[in-house]
Amino acid sequence: MKLLLAFLLLSCSCSLYHQAFGDECLNYYRDERYASYKYTNYTIRAHQKTKDGIRVDTSGFDVDFDRIDMLTFELEGCLQQSIKRCGFRVKIAPDWQYYECSQRELFPCQLPEFRNGCLDDDCPCGCTGTNQDPSTVVVTPNLAAFKHELIHTVTHRDHGDPVFACEKPTPQILMCELDANWCVGD
Repeated sequence: MKLLLAFLLLSCSCSLYHQAFGDECLNYYRDERYASYKYTNYTIRAHQKTKDGIRVDTSGFDVDFDRIDMLTFELEGCLQQSIKRCGFRVKIAPDWQYYECSQRELFPCQLPEFRNGCLDDDCPCGCTGTNQDPSTVVVTPNLAAFKHELIHTVTHRDHGDPVFACEKPTPQILMCELDANWCVGD
């Protein structure tokens, strides 16, 4: 009976995922390890879209949609692979806070490295970004961890893999951020 119930639940969740994203939108391969990743449990209402079609749940915060598109485009170029905009969504953590002690925007999460406490007891533990499920990138409004978490989403690689060098801005993108006129016509 338990086996039948497990099969039905799995079938329903796969069917719901397929209805939401479809196979043509998958950016990752399916992996059993991902089923156990549950560092956050936010409700996702990604009703807004960037110009490039990335679905975003702002949680009521101001978010730079153009920057989401730009960071995705930059990462796509660095990874040298297409990133399907319909295959992931962005959730801004509703309970993030800025902490002066770390000078970061953080939100509560259940990462394994936080189970035994933080390295700095004077500053709260928290995440700048994580993946809630294989298709949801959870970050704070400043998008500091967006590229890092999107790398996990589209490559499903572990920390330390050379692809994480793509987190760094490319010189062209840095120039665009410093002077928007530099990018006109590119």
